[in-house]
Amino acid sequence: MEPIIYFVLLGLFGTFGIVTAGAIIAKKLGPAPLIGMFSGLIVITSILAVKFIEIGWFLITAEVFVYSATFLVTDMLSEFFGKEEAKKAVITALIVDLILIFTVALAVAWPPAPEFVEMQKSFQDVLGSTTRIVLASIAGFVIAQTHDVWAYHKWKNKFKGKYLWVRNNLSTLASQFIDGIVFYTIAFYGVIPIIPLIIGTLPLRAAISILDTPFIYFTRWLYKKI
Repeated sequence: MEPIIYFVLLGLFGTFGIVTAGAIIAKKLGPAPLIGMFSGLIVITSILAVKFIEIGWFLITAEVFVYSATFLVTDMLSEFFGKEEAKKAVITALIVDLILIFTVALAVAWPPAPEFVEMQKSFQDVLGSTTRIVLASIAGFVIAQTHDVWAYHKWKNKFKGKYLWVRNNLSTLASQFIDGIVFYTIAFYGVIPIIPLIIGTLPLRAAISILDTPFIYFTRWLYKKI
């Protein structure tokens, strides 16, 4: 197996699998584990977005699998716990992201200990760009996730609770497109050419969105068994 294929499969099924495990725990403890997981995924997204990788002809950022999993989380919250719990996840993640901006900016500006002076530049190079990326992440995920929650319940009501795959895919696909345009424009405009980045990642995001469908079906099946 090619190394890149190995990383793609590991990133995809590993992330979605962990989210599914969190959803199973939430069956016992309530929506809190999924809400906390959503906030954690958003923070991880902001950190991983500074690294670019190539998958075939696609140039993408390393957070693509992690961020795609956030839509699975909000869809699970919407499906199993209701619209209001999904909204709580978005609001909580917004607060956590604001804390991330403040604390990273403070850590970068804080004079380092003498033993750390040589590492300060590396620390600043990696995390110094986080503020712009986090701001882009906030704009992208607030708009996209708000749309995802709204669209999910719109399709659910339209089909009277039937066709889980329809509401899962239609809401996530549209939201992924919205986020990709907003996030990459704010995060990387003037730094790298964003049009190839947006065009290159949208098909991959769409494919990943479709592949999360078996995980939400499996979770629903387990919920019925439990």
